[in-house]
Amino acid sequence: MMRLYTYLSLPGLFIHELMHVIFGALSGYFFSYKESYLLTNSDGSIQVGLEPINRKMNLFQMLMVPMAPLYLILAVAVMAFFNVIFLYVLIYFIITYVYSFPSKGDFNNLRYGKVYLKYKYDDPTFSRFFSRYVASKNYHEEHDMSFLDIELEK
Repeated sequence: MMRLYTYLSLPGLFIHELMHVIFGALSGYFFSYKESYLLTNSDGSIQVGLEPINRKMNLFQMLMVPMAPLYLILAVAVMAFFNVIFLYVLIYFIITYVYSFPSKGDFNNLRYGKVYLKYKYDDPTFSRFFSRYVASKNYHEEHDMSFLDIELEK
């Protein structure tokens, strides 16, 4: 069943990732297409990851790039008041919310924004911070930490 939902949601997923690329380009935050990935899970769902060229974001980029799909959905919702076509597009986005709306990784970019503003992902201080935070709270058991590209110490 998830596989069918995934196939119906592919346009929403494409638009979701395209919005990240467009808002990233408008704000000066570019992605490396060679390092980006597409994973198919065992249940039939798909994960897409856009890897940035320079991981350090400024405040404007941190607010614009991860939440770009949400801004599109809000714009479509406003336009739905004026044209019925946009209402159908909005209904499609709501039905395919798993792929259309901002993902868990997008919200994590906002949640840990202060750390991202101060350090690059590969900075040793950043790695030590997350390693200690995860070890002290057993955070990795309750939350998905796959959005980080660092080795976490146990």
